[in-house]
Formats: sequence, structure tokens, C-alpha cells
Amino acid sequence: MAGKGSTTVSYKAFCMDGMQPTAIPDSVWPMPDMAGNDLTAPGAPIFYASVFRFADDEGIGLCICLHHNVVDAFGFAEIAKLWARNMDSPERLTPIPTRDGPDRLRRHLSSDLEIASSKSLDALFASHPEYSRIPPNLPSEFHPCVCKVFGIPVSQVQSIKNRLSGLTSTTPTTNIVVCALIWSAITRSRARRNPNLLNQTSRLVTAVNGRPRINADLSGEGKPFLANLVLYAMAAIPAPDLDVSTEKGRTQVLANICDAISQSQAHSQINSRSIGKVYNLVERVGHHGNIHVGWDLFNSQDLTITSWSDLDLYQADFGVGLGKPDCVRVPCSQADGVGLILPRKRSASNNDGSEVVEIMIMLRDDDMNVLEDIWDNLLVRERHVAIEARAET
Repeated sequence: MAGKGSTTVSYKAFCMDGMQPTAIPDSVWPMPDMAGNDLTAPGAPIFYASVFRFADDEGIGLCICLHHNVVDAFGFAEIAKLWARNMDSPERLTPIPTRDGPDRLRRHLSSDLEIASSKSLDALFASHPEYSRIPPNLPSEFHPCVCKVFGIPVSQVQSIKNRLSGLTSTTPTTNIVVCALIWSAITRSRARRNPNLLNQTSRLVTAVNGRPRINADLSGEGKPFLANLVLYAMAAIPAPDLDVSTEKGRTQVLANICDAISQSQAHSQINSRSIGKVYNLVERVGHHGNIHVGWDLFNSQDLTITSWSDLDLYQADFGVGLGKPDCVRVPCSQADGVGLILPRKRSASNNDGSEVVEIMIMLRDDDMNVLEDIWDNLLVRERHVAIEARAET
């Protein structure tokens, strides 16, 4: 644990600014977010932590870094909650969960791995277009990117879900509705700068936790599976069909977007059989550097969203004097088209209207300026729709 002193920002100012990740200086983190190729070598560190104070001494910050090749977001949350339990009840220390993750996964996938091994490597890549043998084309220069946290009240999301009733093939989750709104808004902001985008197809890639897709026994109470088990779901829609700003048919357009996302994440698409194929593919290419993503990282066309909304990090109680986190944030990177639905700070009351879904977006700076206006207009429009609906009833 490294002590990082005090920031120049007060906790009050941090809160008034919307708790933006950029307000947390890089100097308080125990290590940089991109630490170079040394992290892929055997013996690379997998855990760092640091603590800092805000300038007004009204709060402290705990920074935790874990190697993404070792754990995913679920594993990170389990370790953070284990740490909190041991702080809160040191007389009942909980041991570190067993580290048999890779062997346990292979046992649960044994029959699926046998089937996958009979397929050619070309066939495996063909069945998983989210991966590619071809490295991305790097641009000659990178446009400056920025990071911002956006929010939408849960009550507004619920109102949208109510209007979508009967228009979607399956009832969309809160995360899917939020992903659909963000995908639409970012595509519109990009198209305003580059109208040629409207002649192309945009892809939304979402991260899916593979644990419940394999077997309920893989990761259970007291024996969580901590290793990285994230799969990618990829939905594709022509860019013009992502515009939900027009009055005519707006709800049906949003329903179509939600359906595309739901179908990409369906159990029929991501299950033990498909996970076995990915596992086998990774083994057979020999080195992780031989696998690349199958979507566009650099041309402001596609979007990636990960959700941490269900990790319950706000319930991690570090005991007397520290208590539970008041704010959970993730550090930003220079990236164009990356989103993260932040952990939900769930309200004690379901009816007070205070609960908000927060989404951290990394985007080109010029597109971000447009996105802010589009998002604000979306929230205003949804408030008006809700008011009109209440007036009608």
C-alpha cells in the first residue's frame, strides 16, 4: 500500500463537478494505466494499491490496480469485497479463494473443448468474428480524446422500458436500454462531424461475463472464479438506423437497437459451447499477440461498452472509520469509442427518483462536445415525455 499524500482538489469540489475521473490526478495511482510490455512477462506484478487524501480532508481515496490478464471486473470486485470484509471483521479473516481457476474452467469445459478441437483454426475464427488474425491499421496520428461521466435517472430508463413493451422480442434490461441510447447518441455525434459514417455499418461490442453461461457451479459463494472470463458480444446496425432523434418511429427504432444488442448477448450465442471454441482458439494460436479484435478501434465507427453495474462495490464495507465507498470511478485512457457503465449506487428507496445509471465515455474531444448536447437534449425530451404520460393518466 503506497501513501500518495493529498490532492489539490477538495472532496466538495470533486462532488460538485460530477465526480469526473479526470479530477483524480495520475500521481495518486500506484502505477500508470498502460505500463508497457513488461506486464506481459512472467513474474509481472498483479496487484498494487495506494491511498490519498482530498485537500479538505473530507474524504480519502483508495486506488486498486489488478492485472487484467489475471482477473476481470468480476474477479476485481470479489477481491475488493474480500479486502473490505477482512477490514470490517479482522477477527474472522476470510482466506484468499482457491487459485485453481484455469484447471476448474478446463474441467467444466471438457466436453466442449473436445468438440472445438475437431474444428480447424479457420473455422473457429469464422465462427467468432469478434476476433481476428489481422492486426488493426494504426492511424498516422491519434486525435486527442477525452473522458466524461454521463448519467441518466433510473426512473427515465424505466419509462423508456415501459414504452418499449410489446415492441421488442425480449424485455430489455436496464443495461441494454442504456447501451442502445449511448450507441445511438455517439453515432449521431460522430456523423455530425463525418457524414460518410451514415453510409457504413456501426458495431457495438459488449463484454459478457462467461461464468453463468457455463455452469452455476463454476463460481459460487465461498469459491468464486476470479480469473478473466469475459467474452465479447457484437451487434451490427447500419448507422442511419441508429438515429432515435426523429419523432416518427423513434420508439420502434430504439426497440430494434435493443433487440440487436439482446440477440448478440443471448445464451444461444454465448454459452459453454461457444466459450469452449474461444478457449481452444486461444490455445491454438500460441500467443495472445496473434489474436486481435474484429472491430474498428481507430476510425470512429464502432463502440465498446463494458458494464460494472452489478458488481455491488458500493456495498463493500471497510469497517469503522472508513465505511462504504461514496463514489467508485475507473481511470481514463486515450481511447475513442469506449464506454463503461459504472457500478450502481442503488437507492434505499425505489421511489425517490434519485438513483442514476452512470456511464463513463472515452471519445474524440470534438465528438464529445457534440455528444454532451445530444445527451442533454435526450434527458430533457425524456422528462417531457414522462410529464406528458403522467398528465394523461
